[in-house]
Amino acid sequence: MKILEVDAPNLLSLKYSGQSIEIRFIGVPNLAELFIGGMFVETCTRSYLLPLVPTFASLLRKLVLEMRVDERKMKLFEYPILSQLKELELQVRARDHDSLLCLTSLINASLSLNRLSLELSWSKSYTRRREMKVKRHHYNLKEVEIRGFVGGIVDSEFCIYLVENAILLEKMSIDPFTKNEKGGGNCFKAERARAARVHAEYLSSKYGVEDKLVIL
Repeated sequence: MKILEVDAPNLLSLKYSGQSIEIRFIGVPNLAELFIGGMFVETCTRSYLLPLVPTFASLLRKLVLEMRVDERKMKLFEYPILSQLKELELQVRARDHDSLLCLTSLINASLSLNRLSLELSWSKSYTRRREMKVKRHHYNLKEVEIRGFVGGIVDSEFCIYLVENAILLEKMSIDPFTKNEKGGGNCFKAERARAARVHAEYLSSKYGVEDKLVIL
């Protein structure tokens, strides 16, 4: 299948995970939830998101994306305004030289965003880390969940950014494990989790957010 046409006036939720294809949204006036994953979103570039969303961007209330961070491509364009989006869930494949701050453009386009969930899976990179500086205020974001936190430069930078720029932040949950890692007995992962919690506690104390930060 190379093309998927969606003409469903009563469709409320859509999930697609698979090979890269062309999706044509002909009529989806009630679409409120969208999940996109698999090879279709191997990289977060204009090739899939921008042609897809503008026709119903103002309708979405929940968006879930599987994505690989590619900051060089992601900073080249602006996302469509997602004016009604309340919940954003990002399942991110990141390398230890990337900056998660490139995700802030998507957060910034979500004007009514209340809840952000970020799940991180990591891969090693042997290239030099590129520094990225961003300053944006997010006025409606109240709850943040980060799974797969390791306490490195990349995820710590992102946490600090949210603490400083999410004006109404009420709660940030940090979990060293992803959903798939829960309940495992791997000694290496257990040691990594202990180190991540120590660093999360350090950040909590340094930035004075003990009342907001929940370490799982």
